[in-house]
Amino acid sequence: MRLQHLAVLAALFATPACGTFVAPVVPPQGLFFSATSAPIDTNAAKTPVCSKMGEASSSAFFFNFFAMGDCSLDTAARNGGLQTIEHIDYSAFNVMFFYQRFTVRAWGN
Repeated sequence: MRLQHLAVLAALFATPACGTFVAPVVPPQGLFFSATSAPIDTNAAKTPVCSKMGEASSSAFFFNFFAMGDCSLDTAARNGGLQTIEHIDYSAFNVMFFYQRFTVRAWGN
C-alpha cells in the first residue's frame, strides 16, 4: 500500500504545472530541447494581419520546482497597447526541463 502512495506522490511531483493546457495545435516537444510556436485560435480564414503585438511570459526552473511570471492574455494586450485582440498565438521553449518559458502573443489594434 505504501508503494502505491509513493507512486502517486512521485507522479504528482513529476507533472508540469501547465500539464492541463491543451491548444488547438500542439507542436512536437523535444525531450532535451524544443522551441516551438503555434496558434491558439483556429479560425485562420477570418484572422486579419495586424501590425501591433504584445507578449506576456512565464518561466519555470529546475524541473518546475520554481515558476514565475504572468502569461495572461490581459497582460499581453496591455504590454502591446492593444484595445482589441484579433489573433492569439504562443511559443514554448524548453531546455531539458532545467529552463522552460511559455509566451502568449496577442495581435490586434
